[in-house]
Amino acid sequence: VSLTLTDAGRDAFAEATAKAYQSGQSIGIYYDGDFISVPRVSAVITDGRAVINGMSGFEEAQKLASQIRIGGLKLELEELRSNVVGAQLGEEAIQTSLKAGAIGLALIAVFMIAVYFVPGFASVLALLIYTILMVLCLNMFELTLTLPGIAGIILSIGMAVDANVIIATDPDADRMGAAVRKSDGDFQVLTGNQIATLMAYYLLVHMKENGTLSSDYELVTSVVSSALPFKIADDFGIKTKHVLTGFKYIGEEVDRMNKENDGKFLMGFEESYGYLFKPFARDKDAMQGALMFAEVASYYASKGMTVFDGLQEIWQKYGVAYEITKAIEMPGIGGQKKMAELMSKLRKEHLTEINDAKVVKIQDFETQETIEDGKKTPLTGFPKSNVLKYFLDDETWVALRPSGTEPVIKAYVGVNKKDIETAEKAAEEYQDALANLLK
Repeated sequence: VSLTLTDAGRDAFAEATAKAYQSGQSIGIYYDGDFISVPRVSAVITDGRAVINGMSGFEEAQKLASQIRIGGLKLELEELRSNVVGAQLGEEAIQTSLKAGAIGLALIAVFMIAVYFVPGFASVLALLIYTILMVLCLNMFELTLTLPGIAGIILSIGMAVDANVIIATDPDADRMGAAVRKSDGDFQVLTGNQIATLMAYYLLVHMKENGTLSSDYELVTSVVSSALPFKIADDFGIKTKHVLTGFKYIGEEVDRMNKENDGKFLMGFEESYGYLFKPFARDKDAMQGALMFAEVASYYASKGMTVFDGLQEIWQKYGVAYEITKAIEMPGIGGQKKMAELMSKLRKEHLTEINDAKVVKIQDFETQETIEDGKKTPLTGFPKSNVLKYFLDDETWVALRPSGTEPVIKAYVGVNKKDIETAEKAAEEYQDALANLLK
């Protein structure tokens, strides 16, 4: 990180570096009252130009440069408006949510009556009574209405009308999640990877049945997303592509395919509930995801199956894949430094096993190397990024990625087991092992 000082700053900095150099001290850089860097002074600096080095990678250097630039801006803030929002939702947001709920209820009522006539009318009446009683209970006991509470109400309404699938998006409609009914009547909230697996499998089966599937289609996902869709894609004979975390890289791959006329885009996804099918957009699109998942639900309903039955069918054919992502916190002023030291140590002292499973391959996206059987080969096709990914001998993969915005290392674990219970237990055990490793 290069620094260029003003004339006044040059003289003050020369005096400060002279004192620090003579006494063997460092000069601390503060931002909002916290240390962000403590560079050692290796010489007296009199020309107003300095360089800070020793960062673990480009991302850390970029962050430090950004913080120094922001701290040096002469800004005066003028308050235009002030809103106070407590633990509960703001009044405006609650009114909007209630309005949306009322519209949803009205649409359900129209559908039930139009399709089922008298039984539908009876169901709507019962649903209205149920909703009124719920609202009365909220008011009677002065309960706080929060976003999870609203989600619970929506889920209960879905159960009340005997829905098989409940689809939800975030407020800006870029991420989409779903809950599906199981054979015992309970709802199962699906992970982003499970939703992507169902949609990829449906697309490939549907296109194969229609005779529109060709080997030049490509499925794109991030290096920390589930491996199961790739296994399915390989089975159907189409291309696959891994990119770094961040949907912009999926968009860049779409642009590359169009520019080079290299194949056709099938879909792109990330484990964090982001999906894209029609590449007129270059970012995740919840509307596309919701429509596609509705098609998936319709497909399985036509076969007399639930969506969860369909997921189990995929598991029986390709194995049960299950993934967990956790954020391992590095709190305190030294959090960023500790993260850098841990990642540096992992690069110098390669792990040979994790949770008693042998490490068979390591991908280092910072040094852009693949390490397998003690040999290093170039890891091409990716920009540099502070990510380490480990492949184990039991078909498990593990990835570590320090956050660029907060003092946490994100730990990703993906396992492949014979049943979901074993897979969930194994994934948790691997996460515990990573937490202990990074202490």
